[in-house]
Amino acid sequence: MKREPLSLRDYIGVGLVFAFVSVLFGLMFKNIPEKNEQLIVYMLGQLSGFVATVVSFHYVLNKSSEKATENTGKAFDALKAAAESTPTTAGESKALREGDSVTLEKAP
Repeated sequence: MKREPLSLRDYIGVGLVFAFVSVLFGLMFKNIPEKNEQLIVYMLGQLSGFVATVVSFHYVLNKSSEKATENTGKAFDALKAAAESTPTTAGESKALREGDSVTLEKAP
């Protein structure tokens, strides 16, 4: 299986995770002034939300998208096989063509 090159979205995700871990590690060795404590807590909460979004995108959405793509491919393969297995001759085709008319009957 060939890997796709990293996109800008991947670089942003790696940057956010790195920033979050760096800030957490850096705050272990800093004394935070009491008046700035709430600001730091708020910013860490925002950054952790971004990191959670990146992780969920890469590990949850990509897997479900792969499964949906696989299921769609199987459905199209089944439709193709059904269309190819139905023997028809030129005169027996039930497909509508230009100029054909259709009559609908209302069921009782």
